[in-house]
Amino acid sequence: MCDIIKTMKYLLKNAEKYMNSHLCRGIYLNNLKTEPRVQEEKKSKSVKMGNVWFIVNGKKCLFKTYDGKYKKELKNLRIINELICCELCNQINLSHATYLPAHHSKKQGLITPNFLSDNQKIITLAKLLEIDNTLENNLVDINSALKLYEKCGIKINTKQIIFDLYKILVFDALTLQTDRNNYNINFIYDKTQNTIFGAPLFDNEFAFNIDNIFDDELPPSSFNSLLKNYSQSSKFATVLSERLVNTKTYFNNIKALCNLAKANPEYYKFLTSALKKLNITKAIIFVEKMGIEISPEYKQYLKGIISGTKRMFTIELSKPTYAEDLQFLNDELLKN
Repeated sequence: MCDIIKTMKYLLKNAEKYMNSHLCRGIYLNNLKTEPRVQEEKKSKSVKMGNVWFIVNGKKCLFKTYDGKYKKELKNLRIINELICCELCNQINLSHATYLPAHHSKKQGLITPNFLSDNQKIITLAKLLEIDNTLENNLVDINSALKLYEKCGIKINTKQIIFDLYKILVFDALTLQTDRNNYNINFIYDKTQNTIFGAPLFDNEFAFNIDNIFDDELPPSSFNSLLKNYSQSSKFATVLSERLVNTKTYFNNIKALCNLAKANPEYYKFLTSALKKLNITKAIIFVEKMGIEISPEYKQYLKGIISGTKRMFTIELSKPTYAEDLQFLNDELLKN
């Protein structure tokens, strides 16, 4: 992690070497050396940005663009979201990949240093659960999968990994993530140490429910035009959430996260601290200092979302919890 911080500081300090004032503020990558990220890239005539490492100050960095066909109209918001979530993660002490604005030729995106060493590799949650095809992506089953890996001789701090996953679930609920799946929740396998531990969080581009913004029931105009229809109402964030989020599932998730917190002091301390420290206004200012422009409507939307989700957690935490709700937690999960 220290190497990553050094790389980011180097990029910021030497940003003028990589700037292209005709396009956008950010690190200019055209003059940087590259290395193949995958073996097939050596044989390929066309270079895909995601398949090469950009070498910055001796450190491998990945350039992530948002120019694909999928939800292209949300490109700028996806970049903003990733940067906003980086700062929100910092506020609640949640491990995450680090990003800076960057561009290569006419492609705009974000650059992030590789957080793996040569003896490490990523294991997706989907891959982790393959150890037993009856397991699903919930904390109890993930806990069971980790125990099976321990029986195979791999060293794992299961209690810490489950706690780290709990932090991610809280963060996702607070930021209305709609794209968290078995392939962007990851673990790191260290071959030298023969151990598995949690990987930094990444892929927060579809936070704040933007993936569902263009809905048939809502005005099929630009995102900011849509927000103008709601920004004058104190309940606009709630209205959007009710229409665009599976409300029943979402509230059940919040209830489960709060029950976990009530059953374990460490979880309770993290959750209450996150509710107190999460500050979307500071995150917006942090991103704007990078030279990224955020519209007034989107700022209002972000503030409404975070205010609304924090309020839902606070209300649920204040409710009494019955013994039967905690039984499976104590028996299957928190006993570890």
